[in-house]
Amino acid sequence: MARGIPAGFEVWLVYRPMTSRELLRLLRRAGATVVPDRGKGGHIMVELRGQRAFVPTGSGELKRGMMLGILKQLGLRPEDLR
Repeated sequence: MARGIPAGFEVWLVYRPMTSRELLRLLRRAGATVVPDRGKGGHIMVELRGQRAFVPTGSGELKRGMMLGILKQLGLRPEDLR
């Protein structure tokens, strides 16, 4: 239990549908930075330890596979987002 969050809750955050804004907030908390000059149209480039991924920025929710793919590109596991 970290910071008063029940065990396993962090993993649940990744498996629930969320918007790109929520995912970007969790990625920033994990140490990722948004590259302001990169990204085209409805996408933003995120960088973490030399690994890069593009996060779509739309009004809808990201699907589970998209979130897991972004995490994989950045070398993160769902448990790393706390």
